[in-house]
Amino acid sequence: MTGAVEPTVASQAALPAPRVYAGFWRRVAASFIDTLALLAASFIVGWSVGLAPLYGGLTESQMLLASNVLALLLQWVYFAGMHSSSEQATLGKLALGIKVTDRHGARIGFLHATGRYFATILSALPMLAGFVAAGLTRDKRALHDVAAGTVVVRSGITAEQLAAAPAGRRWPGTRAPGSPSPA
Repeated sequence: MTGAVEPTVASQAALPAPRVYAGFWRRVAASFIDTLALLAASFIVGWSVGLAPLYGGLTESQMLLASNVLALLLQWVYFAGMHSSSEQATLGKLALGIKVTDRHGARIGFLHATGRYFATILSALPMLAGFVAAGLTRDKRALHDVAAGTVVVRSGITAEQLAAAPAGRRWPGTRAPGSPSPA
């Protein structure tokens, strides 16, 4: 006998469950970091487009349109590419230890991530209420997460831990994965 105490079933049950979902403020902080990264990239893109009149003779309105289109493309490729990457996270999410998965904990593909990116328009439209909802629901899902069928979880969470996570309050009209449909 080494003197070590074996954990009992009762003591194992008393251990706190790991935090599965990424909290609202963690998501806000990640968004802030992503905004800074995208501003830097947009500045570089905008600066390079700003040089276009020297070479192609673009008008001011054409430059504005070109820089807005490039900024949209940059954001789309950044978010969809990073969320569908092996890391499943943008630079901000990586820095804060969170990632995007489907409802079962699996990595999402580029098309799925594209749908999630454009669904953020839904979260922004009602005065950002769709984003705020991530702080009000137990599974911390924003409106665009519901629309895309995704969740934002802590990086070390396994599919088994996600499946065991409490459902809690949900968006109206949504069901927990695997729950029976109403008759």
